[in-house]
Amino acid sequence: MIVWDQSYSVGNTILDGHHIRLFGLINRVNEYLVKFESETHSLDVVYVQGLLNEIADFAAVHFEYEENILREMGYKALNEQCAEHGDYVEKICTMLVDGIQGHPHLREVQQFLKHWWVNHVLVQDMKYKCVFLK
Repeated sequence: MIVWDQSYSVGNTILDGHHIRLFGLINRVNEYLVKFESETHSLDVVYVQGLLNEIADFAAVHFEYEENILREMGYKALNEQCAEHGDYVEKICTMLVDGIQGHPHLREVQQFLKHWWVNHVLVQDMKYKCVFLK
């Protein structure tokens, strides 16, 4: 389980709230995988589809807000940020299609979200923290 730490703050309470929600989604994936792997039940495709939809919907809301606020603030690396968001959306959509087709790869979702957290939120998003702390 991942626990929020104030050092993860990007200096904006709304964006921090979005990132905390991402923590919650990552934790839900982790909890489901632990439960699924410890039992002999088959994967609940409907639950997984719902979780993937929630992740995709959350991303759309978060990215739109983040990009708009960074644009308003004149953030110089906005194009790079938007490109990474586009890559994320493409990957999540692929995972969603796999889930809809009855072949959800929850372990892949888990790894992708963890990778996204470490490499995007804790690296890329931290680059704009100084914009909010001015």
